[in-house]
Amino acid sequence: MASSRTDITDEVRANAYRAAADGAYRAAVGAPAPAHLPGEDIAAYRLRLASGLRPFSQTYGKMSVRDLDGMRRSGALNIAEDTIYREAEQAAKRPTGPLREVQEPDRTGRPIVKFYGSPEQCWAPFKQTPRLVTRFNVRDR
Repeated sequence: MASSRTDITDEVRANAYRAAADGAYRAAVGAPAPAHLPGEDIAAYRLRLASGLRPFSQTYGKMSVRDLDGMRRSGALNIAEDTIYREAEQAAKRPTGPLREVQEPDRTGRPIVKFYGSPEQCWAPFKQTPRLVTRFNVRDR
């Protein structure tokens, strides 16, 4: 009986951690946060969520997964998670890189589509190369 109660508690906690990371995942990756795997430890799931967005973070981007695991063991992963998620959302909204679609729900739950990235990089393949005038064909009358 205690095992099923623990499983329910772990599932609720995993859903809470997924909900916290979901906005950052949707903004940065364009997909929902990965689901909790059956039998996965909650601490390992939190580490997997944070390490998926780690490349988008300026503070923790160069840190290895092993270093993040050390932070988890010392109890500092809470601070790192919040920072990684916040910086991933900020990085996704910068006007650099290819144009990417981000769907965000409004207050009523309707999907709102926004595009982030560089419009110049998006439309560059369709631009015509500039032409220069080299001479005029003028006939003497």
